[in-house]
Formats: sequence, C-alpha cells, structure tokens
Amino acid sequence: MPISAVGNPIEIIAPQIIAHRGARTLADYNAIAPENTLPAFDAAASLGAAIELDVIATRDGEVIVHHDDDTGRLFQLPGKPQALRHLSYTQVQQAQFTPAQHNADVQKLLDDAHKRYQLSPQFAETKIPKLSEVLTRYPNTHLYIELKTDNDQVSQNDNNNLEQRVADLITQHNALGRVTVISFSTKSLQRIKTINPAISTGLDINIPDYVKRIPFANKLLASYVKHVLKADVLLPSYTGTTPKLVNAAHKRGLKITPWVNQQTRPQETPWFEKLMTMGVDGIITNAPDALKTFLEG
Repeated sequence: MPISAVGNPIEIIAPQIIAHRGARTLADYNAIAPENTLPAFDAAASLGAAIELDVIATRDGEVIVHHDDDTGRLFQLPGKPQALRHLSYTQVQQAQFTPAQHNADVQKLLDDAHKRYQLSPQFAETKIPKLSEVLTRYPNTHLYIELKTDNDQVSQNDNNNLEQRVADLITQHNALGRVTVISFSTKSLQRIKTINPAISTGLDINIPDYVKRIPFANKLLASYVKHVLKADVLLPSYTGTTPKLVNAAHKRGLKITPWVNQQTRPQETPWFEKLMTMGVDGIITNAPDALKTFLEG
C-alpha cells in the first residue's frame, strides 16, 4: 500500500475488471472465444469479471448481442453483408460463424505471429446470442450493455425501439441492480432514463487530446453527464482520462470507467497502473485476465 507524505497509508481501491465483449483470450491462449458470444461471456464470468457487450434490435424486435451493424466480419449470410436491424431474428440465427476472420482478429490481439493457439470445436456452431439469454445465464455478473444505435439523429423506429426493448428486458429479469446501459448516443441515454429513471446509465465518449487543454472542460463534461443526461457513469477513452477528469467526475457523484482499446494485449497492460493510480472505478479491457493478474500482483 502506498505511503503518503505524512507517513499515513493511502488506500487504493482496485478497479472493477470489465471484459470488453467478453474474455476472448485467456492466459493459456486455448479455446479463444469469439467476441460477444456465450463462450466469451462464460470465460469472463469464470474470471469474476463484469461483462461489456453490444446490442442491436432486429426488424421483429428481438434484442441480439452483436457489435457490428451488419453481418460479414464474424458471422455471414449468403451474399453481401446485411444490416442486422433490417433482418428478422430467424434470419440472424442462420448466420454462420466464420473462424478465418476470427483467427485474424485474435492474431492481431495477441501481437505474436508465432503464438500457437486453437479454437475449441464447439465454436463452429456458435450463434449470435439474445440479450435475454445473457441476462438469464449470468444472474450474478454486472453487465454493461452498449446500445448500438445508428447516431443521434435517427428515430426510435429506425432502431426498432431498441431502448424500450432493453429497458423491458432489464425489468423482466429483475436486473436493475446488475446492469448499466451505456452508449455514445446521448439521445439513447435520455430515452432510457425517460422510460425508467431507475436504470443505471453511462456515457461512452472518445475525448480528443486538445480537449484536455481547455480550461474547465473536465468540470463541464462531468456536469453535463450528471445533470443533463442524469447518467451514473462516465466512460472515457483511456487516452482522454486524466486525474483532473477523474476528480471532476467523483466530485459530481459519477463513477468513471475508461475503456482501453489498444490493438494488442502487450500494449494494453502498461495502462492498467496509470489508470488505477488515477483512482478510476473500473477498466474495460480486451485483456481482463491480464488486468486480474496485475491487480492480484
């Protein structure tokens, strides 16, 4: 435990470990799971980590867990990539997992062309899960549910009423105390709070470097998130997170949970200590196992 200038110990609270799209790469690099799937979430839960995931509503109103707006990268349907919000849930379930692209993504994440790893056979039949499945499967795991809405200009109908459907699922699964709904869209966060003010929400934001040099920018951002959006968590980019921003958020009763999206695990780990010493409340990372090892050490 660090010692202050006057000789008293300074308590540093370990931040919450949040697995970005699940825990895709474990320490032994065996059975590397596809992102945003039940195997990846199982791996995160086994670490005791919270889970960050992305959701989209299909044309017929099913809330599914998927990052990209369309098929093509990890799951494919015949023909050109198709927007998931324009498909029915039955069509989405026909999409086939494509291990070749997954292998390429994992190789970039590992940053080691010679690293040997294998995909467990059960991943071949992996499907895009429903949010309801995740809420049922992990009753004791905190979920950060990111709303993948087009942008702040689209209507609720254009997103198949995603906010209402997510709010309903949270209520149906008695999940208010274990869910935080997050988004880059301020309109989506305002809609969620209008539907149910008790739902915990958080703003994702990529803070450019020049903003850090603007006087009072930290205070203005924290005040906006707390008092205008009525959110509970600020989720800034890791490069935009500073001690001043952490302090401004905490003074206004906000939790602050940066996301680290470096391309490789070796590039992510140096940020863990930097962020922890700032006093952040959580860290969203592609390498939750590495963060857990760091905190235990």
